[in-house]
Amino acid sequence: MVAMKPSLLFVLIAMLHVNAPAHAYATDANADRVRALETQIQSLQQQLKLSQARVQELEGTTQPIAQPNTPATTNDPGTDPWGNPSAAMRTLGNKCREDLLAKGQAIPDANADAKIWRSYRLKATKWVETMAKLKQQVEWKISVSEASLVNSSPREFEFNAHVLNADGARVGNSFVLRCPATAATDLTAANAPGIWILKGELIPNIRMEAEKTDIRQANPFGLTPTIAPQVECKLNYAVQSLTRFVAPTATTPAIVK
Repeated sequence: MVAMKPSLLFVLIAMLHVNAPAHAYATDANADRVRALETQIQSLQQQLKLSQARVQELEGTTQPIAQPNTPATTNDPGTDPWGNPSAAMRTLGNKCREDLLAKGQAIPDANADAKIWRSYRLKATKWVETMAKLKQQVEWKISVSEASLVNSSPREFEFNAHVLNADGARVGNSFVLRCPATAATDLTAANAPGIWILKGELIPNIRMEAEKTDIRQANPFGLTPTIAPQVECKLNYAVQSLTRFVAPTATTPAIVK
């Protein structure tokens, strides 16, 4: 059977729509005729849809658009207390709360009274002072997405990067760090994107939020995260070396004779 062209199907459907109402419901026989015509119209419409789909398929308009591969991401910081920025923030927050509770200081919530808040701020401020010199050595596998030269003398780059876990997934949000050109051989802004092994120091910058009655606002835009009520923390990094990651190659086992 020769398939009808879409244009011919349109004409037949139009004729059926025009002719059918002229005799509808005149007699029982005409009513049956109308129902038969409606059934034929539905059949023709279905054939039209199939023909249009076939034309689109032949023209290639229904081919799916290939999507770029996106790296896997996870919000799980893992078990290493300093294994990535998210884990470091969790570790610092836990230490702050544990140290204050060990001194008998309750951690205030929204319902705490002014007396508890005063006591908390006093002890939390002292805790912040004890953390002023904290530095933590880290070695991370990172994925650099973009870089720019921010200083020319001495040459220094700013990276936007993610820490990768053992499965190669990006952990948490991206973070920004500065890297001197001396930390990596032949480093440029153009060749910086990729996977690197970062060795350096993580340096927490911890401080108390300004009191609500203080005209000085330590955090006017709410951009600095907190590790405990009113205790702000920003992570800084001192890069010691940056080595491009090279995936290990499989070795063929020796044949024992």
